[in-house]
Amino acid sequence: MKFIPIFFLLLTTLANASEKLVSTKDCVKEGYSTMTDRSGIIVAVLDDVDSEVLTFGKATQNQIFEVGSITKTFTANLLAQAVVANTLKLSDPIPAVYQKPDATITYQNLTTHTSGIRARGFSNFNSGNPLAPYEGLTVPLFKNLYAETPLESAPGRIFNYSNLGVALLGLILSENAAISYIDLVRKNIFAPLQLGDSYFHVPESEMPRFLQGHVIINRAAPIDAPYWDLSENALNPAGGIRSSIKDMITYARANLIPDSTSLAESIKLSQTSLTQAEPALLVGMNWFIDAKSKVIWHNGATAGFNSVIALSKKRNQAIVALTNTASYLIDGKGNVEIDKSFQEVAISCLK
Repeated sequence: MKFIPIFFLLLTTLANASEKLVSTKDCVKEGYSTMTDRSGIIVAVLDDVDSEVLTFGKATQNQIFEVGSITKTFTANLLAQAVVANTLKLSDPIPAVYQKPDATITYQNLTTHTSGIRARGFSNFNSGNPLAPYEGLTVPLFKNLYAETPLESAPGRIFNYSNLGVALLGLILSENAAISYIDLVRKNIFAPLQLGDSYFHVPESEMPRFLQGHVIINRAAPIDAPYWDLSENALNPAGGIRSSIKDMITYARANLIPDSTSLAESIKLSQTSLTQAEPALLVGMNWFIDAKSKVIWHNGATAGFNSVIALSKKRNQAIVALTNTASYLIDGKGNVEIDKSFQEVAISCLK
């Protein structure tokens, strides 16, 4: 008889855990079901044991999506692995060939977007395609343009989200390891986490699963968008990965519960706060951290896809959301910003 209270305590604990997941799922459903302008949305709500997948519109569980800047968290993990292996320190200056006059850029500057490097593109580069702004930006061309481009601010002084800075970080890590960035990710992240449905270049055999992307500009009707194949592009470390919800559940769970993986040390290090971007926003190694709730997150956007991964260690839950429709807002000065409503649903449902 003395074991009965323990048994009931266990049932109560499991019931409470289930109720928490249901509550998060209901929040996600309420948020994403209203986004009827997106062609399809797929969302996973998960904890350390269970996961539930919800689909909206034309999305199915077998499809492949561009995850965009979530790739930056993979690049961060590669950097964290190098730190764990004692091959470099975050405070180390990057190689001299990539330094700028009268400035010292560190690895920490690159991974926290405080390097002073331009944000999105080089002023003297134009792809000719506004929906594929990095098309044709090869690594040799990137190096030449970077060498000609001055910093916009002193390293460590200002937070300025920089695709170019993370592209440079991936390039340097690849050169340090003497293998390609793609092979570095495959060997050190895809393989250990068994991400067998994640790609830089989607094979021909898998193309039927790779959705057509769509873009909405200033809430107008969606139009078809080109794929961003960055597999041979300098911006690959900043946004080149394509993946399925199955693999992104695995990746989210690994980052939610690092001790369940062989990458525990590097994952924990990458999620450690290093600087403050805004009063309510902390920055780790390419991960953003809500200062109050401590929700850890990153979004991603290409021309035709939008994504978000959000983690709550406090609630022991994570959310991944993928869509093949990206919504952008362009102001009167031509400034382009992703509509943040897609990412805000996942983040707010974990706060």
